[in-house]
Amino acid sequence: MALDECGLIFALVGFVFLGLGLKLRFSDSTRAIFEFETLNSSEFDMVVTVLIIMGSVMLIVVVFGDNGPLLTFSALVTILAGALIVFGVIANSRKDEIGLRIAEFYSSIYLQYLANGDPALADTLTFIQELT
Repeated sequence: MALDECGLIFALVGFVFLGLGLKLRFSDSTRAIFEFETLNSSEFDMVVTVLIIMGSVMLIVVVFGDNGPLLTFSALVTILAGALIVFGVIANSRKDEIGLRIAEFYSSIYLQYLANGDPALADTLTFIQELT
């Protein structure tokens, strides 16, 4: 059974999240962030991990949503919705701290971009700028 338009968009977004997360994790220009503890990169590590996990989960949902039983698809969507609600409540209760962490993440990415000029980092900076 072929993917419909919604499933195709979901799959593309999952591939983009997973690809961007893996590129940021294993790129030569960002390898120093993960190898050295002196860079204080906990925000960067967290965001890259979330990108990889969300991309993987989205792709799993696409596969089971089209080709698997409806119960499995419903369970995965329920887990995603529950995680969204939990993280939304946590983010709302700690919005000042999260704002500071996003600013720290942005500044660490910007410093890495100034040092290396990696296009993936430029895309990440553009994405964050367009969110605000």
